[in-house]
Amino acid sequence: MKHLKIYLLITFLIIFSVANAQSVIWEEDFQTNPGTWNLDQNWSITNDMLQLYWSPTVSPYDLSATSPPIFLPDNVGDLQVLQYISEYSTNQGEYCEINILQDQNSTTIWSYELNGQNWGDPGGTEFTHSLYDFAGMEVQIEFRSYGTSTYNFNNWDIYNVAITASLDHDLAATDISGPSSCNVGDETDWSVTVKNTGMNPESDYTIKLMKEGEVELASQTVSTALDPDEEYTQDFTWIPSSDEATYLYGKVEMSGDEFTGNNETGYHNINIYPENAPLILVWDNDNSSGVSNPDLTGETPCEQFIQLALDENNAMYETTPSLPSDLSSYDAIFITLGIFCVG
Repeated sequence: MKHLKIYLLITFLIIFSVANAQSVIWEEDFQTNPGTWNLDQNWSITNDMLQLYWSPTVSPYDLSATSPPIFLPDNVGDLQVLQYISEYSTNQGEYCEINILQDQNSTTIWSYELNGQNWGDPGGTEFTHSLYDFAGMEVQIEFRSYGTSTYNFNNWDIYNVAITASLDHDLAATDISGPSSCNVGDETDWSVTVKNTGMNPESDYTIKLMKEGEVELASQTVSTALDPDEEYTQDFTWIPSSDEATYLYGKVEMSGDEFTGNNETGYHNINIYPENAPLILVWDNDNSSGVSNPDLTGETPCEQFIQLALDENNAMYETTPSLPSDLSSYDAIFITLGIFCVG
């Protein structure tokens, strides 16, 4: 009888795990500004996040960031938000909330009264809420803060927003790894990882290594069964034939895949240098100083402006805080001296 109980428990756990397999059907990671969000004053998409910042001070205030319209399927799962709130003072009457907007109606699914204590951890803590009540509807996600004054907090950071659903058949390309630079003719090793985010085992799917411009570099059809929630990593070798600054990504294809929005990984940037390319030294001699960047919040280290220019021109360089005693291997040297009287 004990063996029967163990068998029933194992069977239940397997069924429960499969039944709860979730696929991400919509996601915003704010790596770039998609231009589709409505942002009130003090809201911005910078530094890989959606952020409400205290400055300039608004008193009183009611400021929101609203997503584009999103259609939720009948099998919709959860809303997942990775966020962090940095406080400044004790409670003065400020609030943060997450709302679901649908057909001129607003439903609050999360609310937090600022109390002088940070919410979550720097880098993000996940909040999850079921969207079952909104299945089959078109909605928008609203991040809203209101109260006495923005001066009483530091910032509200949203790093990732995702919506999941339960799908019978779905494979996702989740990761690509490889070098960040190489020379023309070098043999480079790459790995693409896929995950079964559906509720059934899958086989006979194709994993591809792709380059900017939808150029297929290599592919491999996999016949080994992949169980729900399992991952599989395919290795590739690629020899670049021309110098360029480009990106590679992974892709998975499968007949009957119910959601293709997660079939590609993010981009992996790579600089491919010509043979015998000039080598440049960037001497970071600026005492850790930085300057204001109009495209970002806060300061950007001085050497990064030089690095960005060199990257755009596909130039090979090394960055060091101290000047090497032997400079014979370098063809050019850039030096950052910083701004006046730092430190």
